[in-house]
Amino acid sequence: MNTVRAEELLKRCTEENKLQISLRRHIHRVDNYVIKIDLSAEEPDFYGDLNDPRITRLLSENAKEATALVSKYTSIPVPSFVRDGIYRCVDGISRYYSIWDYIEGVSLEDVWATISTGKKLELLCQLRSFIVQLKNIPNPHPQRFAVGTFCSTGELLNYPGNPADGESFWRNNGPFGSAEDYRNKVKLLYGYDPGFPLHGRAVFDHMDWFTCNVLVDSNADNVVGLLDWEKAGFIPDPRDNFVRGATLEAKRRNEWLTLFDD
Repeated sequence: MNTVRAEELLKRCTEENKLQISLRRHIHRVDNYVIKIDLSAEEPDFYGDLNDPRITRLLSENAKEATALVSKYTSIPVPSFVRDGIYRCVDGISRYYSIWDYIEGVSLEDVWATISTGKKLELLCQLRSFIVQLKNIPNPHPQRFAVGTFCSTGELLNYPGNPADGESFWRNNGPFGSAEDYRNKVKLLYGYDPGFPLHGRAVFDHMDWFTCNVLVDSNADNVVGLLDWEKAGFIPDPRDNFVRGATLEAKRRNEWLTLFDD
């Protein structure tokens, strides 16, 4: 895709083709592409909150390398990155954008309550096989970190979302030279005592395992896309991180909390 084509797609982004509410970004579908445009520092999101543009850019950096790594080493279906850049919007403010291929599918969030227990178990089995593949991905930056992400700073980005803990998280979120270093900060980062071994091995994990990030086909038989890799990275406790960080809604779905079983 050349620059002119990118500009044409960006100009066609409207309220009508938004895929979801605007949080850190405006996210649109135009033709077979997903266009993500960062909110400016002074632009409130859907809930009226302002976001730190530095963190938003780090999340974007991480998503690009994480999806490339997953595509290289696994059979997991992920969005393909097309291009990114800086675009001067109609309000005169220049914003970062990224363009991704669109994956046709249905959000598991939308169908979870309506599908049979058998189908839920089949989909969980597919996702567990993805987790096994992720664990076998080698760390491409062992000199930079043992526990961390692929953004330019290497820091962990899976902030648990409690505003009261924000300052503590962003001050202690790495990157970490060893799993032991990370283990010493788990309580500060996530509010629980670590359960993994002192010298545990860090493995690659999606770190945002919620049904809204899983696309399935129209019959809910197969996973056709795993979205939102911007928090992904290497940690030694994927299961604890998932179960202890689960939302109240996720905890009501007992089957979903078996994602890391076996």
